[in-house]
Amino acid sequence: MEATETGSEIRERIGELARGKWKTAVRMVDTALICPNPFHAPEKFDEDEIRILSDTIEKHGMKNPLTIRAVGTAHHPMFQLVAGEKRLRACIYGDITPVPCVVIDAEPDKLAQTGEIPLPRNYFEEAEIIFDIMSQSGIPKDRMAKRLGISEEALSHKLALLNFDATERKIILKSQICAEAAYQLQGIPPEPKCELYRAMVSGVGGRTAEDLIAEMSADRRHTKIVIKDIRLFYNTVDKAVAIMNKSGIPVRCERDERKTCTKLVITVPKGT
Repeated sequence: MEATETGSEIRERIGELARGKWKTAVRMVDTALICPNPFHAPEKFDEDEIRILSDTIEKHGMKNPLTIRAVGTAHHPMFQLVAGEKRLRACIYGDITPVPCVVIDAEPDKLAQTGEIPLPRNYFEEAEIIFDIMSQSGIPKDRMAKRLGISEEALSHKLALLNFDATERKIILKSQICAEAAYQLQGIPPEPKCELYRAMVSGVGGRTAEDLIAEMSADRRHTKIVIKDIRLFYNTVDKAVAIMNKSGIPVRCERDERKTCTKLVITVPKGT
């Protein structure tokens, strides 16, 4: 999809997806059966990036399947890569096979005209397309997640990216961080988030920015205590008062039951 493509053309492609023109299915495919897309020039990737991605896929699996189209026959299956060249190279590098793929029923003449099927340029456009399809067709989240070959949680993470405004999206895309890091970025408080944005605008990006986001997100994690029975609170107060009295400090706790609440008055003598 060229950067110069207009919004109306994007909306038209979204409409085609919503109407089911581009039917999909998810299956495991041997990497040896996937050939390059003749309509796309090969991309250049750093070997270290491919190695790191290969290690990640081997340990945690592939979060998003490759997008391919069938070009062979029933007796001699063969597939053409449409999207996911970096992930495919990482799998080939690490000898990871078979791999999950979304098999798209695309028309060859359409591919020849446009150079690709209606796919998003980034994870924000992907989230917009998914959201539009769900809104227009009424497909529930669980069914959409199944169609995409991902978990409901992963789908929720994708859709949560729509909360970023246009300025934030521009900064995030320029920094070239992954979608998961962008999702984690939402949970960081406004002030440190602004500091991160300033750093990203200044040139901090890629793995460095992702590590900073992960570190800040980890610092924000805490255990939430939920008290479902108010009697636990009263018992805690009574025990505290009893301990104070045993230690020689005459503390009193008086409870006043009212219509809408209970008033506790704790009296602690001065000079203790």
